[in-house]
Amino acid sequence: MKNTIAMALVALGCCVGAAQAQFSSASLPVPQPGSSQDNPRTPNATMAVDIGAGQFVYQSRFVYSAGQQWYAAPIQDGFRVSFLSPQPGHGLLSITAPMGFENLTVKVDGLVLSNDLDGGASLQFGSGVQAFEISGVLNGVAAGAAMPASFPLFISQLGSASMMLWTSLSPIPETDTFVMMLLGFAVVGGVLRRRGA
Repeated sequence: MKNTIAMALVALGCCVGAAQAQFSSASLPVPQPGSSQDNPRTPNATMAVDIGAGQFVYQSRFVYSAGQQWYAAPIQDGFRVSFLSPQPGHGLLSITAPMGFENLTVKVDGLVLSNDLDGGASLQFGSGVQAFEISGVLNGVAAGAAMPASFPLFISQLGSASMMLWTSLSPIPETDTFVMMLLGFAVVGGVLRRRGA
């Protein structure tokens, strides 16, 4: 009888423990997109836009979210980030560079604000800034770090906007351009080889 009661208590304890574990794991908060560098808001649309002469830039469009958020677009060497706001006086307040990057260059209206923005460092903008450029991303990956698939950036903004637009700074050559370049190298190599013979 004592053994049966002891076994029943052990079984009851296990059931209560399992129920508590299940309840506690289900009640953990789910991290919201934009809450960290590892969980940034991602674009709701990314497309290659023809800018003429066979050159394209990537545009990543984000649905606007008020306040301070981490955003990330597919990796490029640089971006022009535009805050599209219908309200005067609303705009970008500051940015914070992601950990793992260093020596980033930031410009507003062609004026260099910083050419050595490192991971974790913040840069404050003046009032009414609607756009900035950040470059040196590909060369700014910290030594020994792997090349990431996207570039996260912490952005603090004031007011409302219809969207935030990230446009790559460097045009992406079309496939035809690469093929012509390779053919050119082959011709030059053939000419040099004949001269050497």
